[in-house]
Amino acid sequence: MHYLRGLASLGVVLFHVRVDLWVGWVALQGRSSATGWERAAAWFSIPTPFLGSGVMLFFVLSGFCIALPYAGMAGRPFDFKQYITRRLLRIYPPYLAAILLCLVVEATLAGLGLAPISTAETYVASGAMVQNYTTGQLATNPSLWSLPVEVELYMAFPLVYVFLRRYGAGVMWGTTGVVSVAALAGYYAGVKWLAVDFAKYWVLWSAGVVLAEWYVRDSFCGPSRLVLAAGIGTLVVAVLAQLYGVDSAMLHFFYGSFYFVALWWALAYERWWRNLPHWLANWLRLLGTVSYSLYLTHFTFFRLCGAIWQHEFGGKPVIFFIPIAFVLFAVNASWMFYRLIEAPSHIWAKQVAARMAMKALPGGPEIS
Repeated sequence: MHYLRGLASLGVVLFHVRVDLWVGWVALQGRSSATGWERAAAWFSIPTPFLGSGVMLFFVLSGFCIALPYAGMAGRPFDFKQYITRRLLRIYPPYLAAILLCLVVEATLAGLGLAPISTAETYVASGAMVQNYTTGQLATNPSLWSLPVEVELYMAFPLVYVFLRRYGAGVMWGTTGVVSVAALAGYYAGVKWLAVDFAKYWVLWSAGVVLAEWYVRDSFCGPSRLVLAAGIGTLVVAVLAQLYGVDSAMLHFFYGSFYFVALWWALAYERWWRNLPHWLANWLRLLGTVSYSLYLTHFTFFRLCGAIWQHEFGGKPVIFFIPIAFVLFAVNASWMFYRLIEAPSHIWAKQVAARMAMKALPGGPEIS
C-alpha cells in the first residue's frame, strides 16, 4: 500500500507541475522556434494529463486503510471517540501548516509584485475546511479541495461500519453507490458543489472498505481475468472520454473502478512488490512515506517557483525535463515538511489515542 500511495502522489504532482512550470504541448507544437530537442522532450509529457486521476486511487486506498483494523469478525471494536480523534490529529495539523505555508508564499509573491494574496475569508474557510461550499480554494493551493472531502468520508465511516456489520458488504456498497449516483445526478442538475462533496466519492471510498473485508478472509484471492479485463476496459474508456472532453465528474467513476481493480490485484500479488530492485523499492517507500506532505505542499511550491521563473525568464519552461526537475525538488521539500510537521502529528495522534484507550479500560488509570 505504501508503494501505491507513493505512485498516486507522484502522478498527481506530475499532473499539477504543468500548470505553472511548463508551456504546454499545444503551445510548444505551435512554436516555429521550438527545437527538435524541445519537441522530443515534450513526448514524455503525454501521460501527465491523465495522472490527476490518482486522487481517486487515494480515496480507494483511504477506505481500505481506515477499514482494515476493523475488518472481519476478528477486527478491533469500533470506538468513535478514539477513531475520530486519531484521524483529525493526523490530518488537521499538517493541513493547517500547509495553509500557513500558502500565506507565507502568497505574502512573498505579493511583496515581489508577482501575485495577489487570497482573501481573509478564503483563509478562514480553508482553515475550517468549508471552502468547497463557500469561497473556493486558495490561489496557491487549489488541490486542498480533497482534504475536506476526506474528512467528510472519515466522519461517514461509522455509518458505513454499521451497515457493514448489520447488512453485509453488498448492501453497504450498494447503498453508498446509490448515494454517489444521486450526487452525480444532482451535479448535472446544477448543484455544482456536489462535485466536491463526499457523497459523490462515497462509493469509491467504500470500495476500499469492501477490499479490506475481503483481504482478511482466508479465501482472499486476486481478481479473475474477466474482472481484470473490465478494469482495464474502464481505464481505456476513461482515457478516451477525457480526450473527447467528457466532464471529470463522470470520469472519476471510471478511473476509480480501474484503481479498485488495480488495488485488488496488488493486494493479491504482494509478493511481486518484494522483487522490485532495491533502489526502486526505496524510492517508492520514500514517496509513500511523504505522500500526504507532498500532496499538501507541492502546488504551493510550484506556484512559487513558477512565478519566479516566469518573472526571470519571461515565460514558462519549454523543455519538459525542467518541470521534472522541479518535481524532484518538491519531493525533497515534502520530506522536510514530513519530518517537521507530519511525523510529529502522527506521534501525537498515537499518544492521544493510546491514552484514551487506557482510560477506557475497566479500572484503567485516570490520565489527565
